[in-house]
Amino acid sequence: MVRIVCFKFEDLTEPWTSFVEKRFLEFNQQKERHVRVLGQDAVDSLGYFYSVTKMVFVKGLIGGCRVIATKPAI
Repeated sequence: MVRIVCFKFEDLTEPWTSFVEKRFLEFNQQKERHVRVLGQDAVDSLGYFYSVTKMVFVKGLIGGCRVIATKPAI
């Protein structure tokens, strides 16, 4: 059994929410280019994914965190 000696939790909900909002906006601003490079089906799928991801973060239905655990050196 491994004994954890240090445990850290960091709430990253706010920066992740900002990131997904920005990603959604930038994706839509470049939509014409994305269609040309990736095709309409891929753009539609990515657009849906980005919009749902943004929605769940903005509504507070999901959040993000970083968990750091360490064990003693042998």
